[in-house]
Amino acid sequence: MFLIIHILGLPNITVSHVTDFMNRSIKLNGAVFVSDDSPGIQEVFWSKNGEKIDIQGSGGRLSGVTIDDPSLTIRNVSQEDAGKYLLTAINAVGPNDSAVISIDVPYLYIRSEEKITGGIDCMCFTVEITSNPGPCHAQWNFKSRGEETFSPLDVNAEKYQGSTNSLPHPKLFIKEKDQLKKKIYQIKVTNFVGSTVEEISDDEIRPLQKQEENKLFKTADVVGNIAFAKLNNYLAMKFPQEKLSNLKCLLLDTKQIENAKCLKEANNARECFSILHDENLFTRNDVILMQFLCKETRCDDLYEKCIKFAKKYKALCFIENPPDNGYKKVEIHIQKDFKSFGGSQIQEIVKIVAAMLDCEHEEILVVDARPSGSVILILSVKEKYAWKFTALNEEDCQKLRKLKIDYLIMDGKSILLDTSTEISERKPVYIIDETCTQYEILMCSKCPGDAEYSCVSCPYDLCSQCKENHVKDLQTIDHDVVSHRDKINYIPTQEICVRHPSHVYTKYCEPCELPVCFYCRKHRTHRQLDVRTAYKTKQQQHRGTIHTIRSEALFYRPVLLTPIKTDIKTCHTEFSLYQSEMLTKARKLKILTDKVRNDFMYNMFCDFDFKHRCSRQKTEMNRHIVSLERYEHIYEQSAFSVLKFLSSIKKALCQIHLKLHSSQLSITESLNKEDVMELLSAIQIEERGNRRVRNQCLLKLSFGAVFHQSLTVTGVHCCFHISCVTSDRVWVSDHRNNLILTDTTGVPLYRVEDLCNGYGIHTVNSDSELIYIDRNYNINKLSKDMKITTTFIEGTDSTWRPWCVYWSLSTGDLLVGMHYKFKMTGKVTWYNQSGQLTQTMQHDNKGLQLYEKPRYITENNNGDVVVSDIDAVVVTQRGGRHRFSYTGHPTGSGLRPNGISTDALSHILVCDGRTDKVQMLNRDGQFLSELLIRPSGLFRPKSLSYDVNTHRLWVGSEDNNTVVINRYITRKDSLTDLNSATADVMESLSEIPTPGTEKQEQGNQCLLKLMSSPKLLNSLTLTGVDCCSHISCVTSDRVWVSGRYNLVLTDTTGVPLYRVEDSYSCYFGGNGVHTVNSESELIYIDRNYKINKLLKNMKTTITFIDRTYFSWVPGCVYSSPFTGDLLVGGHHEFIMTGKVSRYNQRGQLTQTMQYDNKGLQLYEKPRYITENNNGDVVVSDSDAVVVTQRGGRHRFSYTGHPTGSGLRPNGICTDALSHILVCDGRTDKVQMLNRDGHFLSHLLIRPSGIFSPWSLSYDVNTHRLWVGSEDNNTVVIYRYITRKGSLTDEIKIHAAADADDDDALLSSIPGVEC
Repeated sequence: MFLIIHILGLPNITVSHVTDFMNRSIKLNGAVFVSDDSPGIQEVFWSKNGEKIDIQGSGGRLSGVTIDDPSLTIRNVSQEDAGKYLLTAINAVGPNDSAVISIDVPYLYIRSEEKITGGIDCMCFTVEITSNPGPCHAQWNFKSRGEETFSPLDVNAEKYQGSTNSLPHPKLFIKEKDQLKKKIYQIKVTNFVGSTVEEISDDEIRPLQKQEENKLFKTADVVGNIAFAKLNNYLAMKFPQEKLSNLKCLLLDTKQIENAKCLKEANNARECFSILHDENLFTRNDVILMQFLCKETRCDDLYEKCIKFAKKYKALCFIENPPDNGYKKVEIHIQKDFKSFGGSQIQEIVKIVAAMLDCEHEEILVVDARPSGSVILILSVKEKYAWKFTALNEEDCQKLRKLKIDYLIMDGKSILLDTSTEISERKPVYIIDETCTQYEILMCSKCPGDAEYSCVSCPYDLCSQCKENHVKDLQTIDHDVVSHRDKINYIPTQEICVRHPSHVYTKYCEPCELPVCFYCRKHRTHRQLDVRTAYKTKQQQHRGTIHTIRSEALFYRPVLLTPIKTDIKTCHTEFSLYQSEMLTKARKLKILTDKVRNDFMYNMFCDFDFKHRCSRQKTEMNRHIVSLERYEHIYEQSAFSVLKFLSSIKKALCQIHLKLHSSQLSITESLNKEDVMELLSAIQIEERGNRRVRNQCLLKLSFGAVFHQSLTVTGVHCCFHISCVTSDRVWVSDHRNNLILTDTTGVPLYRVEDLCNGYGIHTVNSDSELIYIDRNYNINKLSKDMKITTTFIEGTDSTWRPWCVYWSLSTGDLLVGMHYKFKMTGKVTWYNQSGQLTQTMQHDNKGLQLYEKPRYITENNNGDVVVSDIDAVVVTQRGGRHRFSYTGHPTGSGLRPNGISTDALSHILVCDGRTDKVQMLNRDGQFLSELLIRPSGLFRPKSLSYDVNTHRLWVGSEDNNTVVINRYITRKDSLTDLNSATADVMESLSEIPTPGTEKQEQGNQCLLKLMSSPKLLNSLTLTGVDCCSHISCVTSDRVWVSGRYNLVLTDTTGVPLYRVEDSYSCYFGGNGVHTVNSESELIYIDRNYKINKLLKNMKTTITFIDRTYFSWVPGCVYSSPFTGDLLVGGHHEFIMTGKVSRYNQRGQLTQTMQYDNKGLQLYEKPRYITENNNGDVVVSDSDAVVVTQRGGRHRFSYTGHPTGSGLRPNGICTDALSHILVCDGRTDKVQMLNRDGHFLSHLLIRPSGIFSPWSLSYDVNTHRLWVGSEDNNTVVIYRYITRKGSLTDEIKIHAAADADDDDALLSSIPGVEC
């Protein structure tokens, strides 16, 4: 049943917010709805701090906001996203705004109380956290008085027993009160925006104690009244006089002021507030109206002051950002006019609701009260009480109806007080006639079928077929798929006891594994559970088995049928061969042989019939598959009959082990009857082990690595090594002795304190126990429950130090890579599961040294031991025989191997620190491909870990604490997502050319062409600079050139015409630090990181863009000749990350490009920036040329020729034919690419007078290329583009003019004749 809400006029808006810790994002939920007789929604948009948000210009970080779903998703939330967000909806009547949602660092409120623990008086401090986004980490710290730095507090220490860092309420117990005099304690709470720190010391607690002892403050009421008087005085003093008239209008519009005449005559805010106090509208216990006035008059500081007072003295207020943790939001619809609705009515509602829920008033927070034709009051109620709203009795409903409350909304569902029924989940614009009863047919999200299942991990409703595809696809193999009955927590009605038909089953007997009723007497002495509890418990126990059946068994069991069928077909051929051989060798004994053969076939072979055995296996396999499907079906249908499910699970799931058979026949030369009988009976069918399906039959390489997820790991500085525990939990370590257990959200779950400093220093065994090397070079084992740490292998020889470890899943042995302390040599040792040394590998079969210093170690599927040594990947057989050493591609080109891993197809994967790529080899050491080349968000891969269950590759960064998960292996018959056919609208739109630029490009293609080779036109030596790090063309004969310290304007003679004194130095990181706009004005970055504009007359310098974010440093600029916008490339001062910002001609920020469409980092440190004719933004980054479309969508990253061979890009520019030119500092050449990033040629190889080209500038008027030197102050000018031959006189005239210009330039070069 749906509810009719008759609301006239403006749109109604409700907003909320949800934090997604896994994806580091916030979703600002918005719902907009209108009444039947109101105009429809025309537009919706979000604004931040009063400015409309540009979704398209966010570079993929922001998404959503449509009329159907106005919700806004913010990805990779950071400090820049802090602010106040507002949803606006517009219809023909006009616009209406939602309540404000603030994104900020956590707000902390610390409650202190004295408690008695174990007979000891102690102080307890509890932290209440209000945070949007939700808090992700909390840490108690302490320091002694006089010390400068805080240290982490051990919450497990005896004197702090009971303390916890756990969210949502960190607690600190201090048993020795004297500690407060000696130490200062600190709580630090972090969310995606930043951190908030609050301190606790005896200085802060003592005044409170003295205040309680003071006779002037006998009661809390007196204290509260004095505080309220101070609040009233503060508000009156600080309220702006210019907003007084607005304040009066607001108060008069509320229709609650009886003394309206005095209000109109009031001369200041103090007199207005006095009237409110006299009429009990602003009291010590109710500040809601004052909050409303401060909010509407934009007095944010006064608004916050009211909230602070209300929290401290428990006054009634509304909170725009209710707590995320432990509270649930409830919307109450009240059929009253908002103008006549006041704090007294709210207080009465809170009082009655608290009595109904059996909780204290303080446990119900008033979040907001807003008009919606009538009134919507939003409360935040503790979750342990909120559920009672779904079980209201008639008496409770009657109390609420007397308050004009007709329905409640909780968890997106409405509860009608007249029927106590629930309405299905709300959707925007959902007003439906109450007289119509509607039933919603749930459709599959991937096909037109009816949905029977729902994926908990992703928002998909699935039909039966799509469910099978979903759980088999490696992309979603770890997703939790449940039936819709399970999703809504459906429990069937009670069932009748078969032994006592007049009663129903209520209990479950654990020893007998039977459901029982009250009169089943023989079970009364047994342990019994509630039947529903037993059902849920058993269902949960079998969930893992069902998941394995769905995702694995039902996938590869049918594959076993193929070799069985093949054996059936070949058995006749095989035995015919034996028969022919017998006849050939026994021709003289044909009659006897035939007799023996017939006797054998009919009397003996019936027991060994090969074909019969295979046929029997086929039948057995088919039956097994049916039993698996039936087992799954019983599980899914369990919601219809708990008893049937509980009875069926008593039978163990049958196991199947099919034997692989072979046959052979042996016949000698001399035959007699006895020999023939004996030899023929020697035909034996041997069992060669269980049938198994090889990974090569099930898996294949996908076309390139597919991004799955990215996470930022809290608690480590970088990711030197990764060890997978489960598909969603890994151990990650850095180079600073930090080792933490984390999940896919990046939040630390456990920390190891005594880690050694090294590389592959930890592994996980088959029991999910951590094995690691500690600081004393002992190898320890941490139990699965992380409570017990034992020394597995003690370091007895101080000259040999363990440097890496790996647990063999095939043998259960531990492989340890060690290096000698005083000599560059290494070895690999094997230990069994008891910690006993079983093998040592140090030399090859010629006695030569195998290893120098093993850094990472792993094992391949064939038993090979794979070691990442200092400059090679060394592979040996399990017995120690050397197989090969891989030293890079091409062979011997060099390798700096880091993290190493093998996959299900026996490939060897290694991070190459020389090229910053992940290389893939086959099991024999032959190079196959570069699997990952500068993956987005992770520029220097350091560590690898392959998850054998989900076939995903975890890749850790050397620079920061980023881990990226990719998938490059898929199942051979995995079905693609049925929704993959939907077109990528953004991608198709991005291909639409920008008006004007496409026409220009086509014109240039018709008029211009590349010359056979570049032509040198001029060479000049500049005065006033030591090198040429960047060039900006002003005219055909004037350029700005910057060196390491100076920026000068010069002409073709090299004489300085003007010098800029305050430019940003290239020596400190600046590269493309200046540009020239269409007005020939210089725009440059100064030494204070401000972007200045030097006017054309060179007499006036103005600050064009001031520096606002001090953690971001601008490094390069470019003025677009097409749009007039200024592109600014910048990098973070403390983190290896960069971004590109776009500013309009007024200096206003219009766009930021920092992430690709998957939310991954685009840039490390932009050094030069330019724009192509098609609008592409081209950036010279640390080790790649990164190209994005104008809207911010990533197009490609060029990393050298051949692909991935390495690049150190410096100066960059584009030409009239849309080529991209870049100086490669690695080869000292100028490379030419086409607009799509394909290498065309080396345009300049060691240009004349310049050994290391560093900077480029293309003159669009004369089509000349200016090239600056890294080594000295030389600039050379080339031409490599000419006009196409044409019969028109006009083009001939232009060509002649070009030749004259070239001759004039050539004549100025000494030694060159024209």
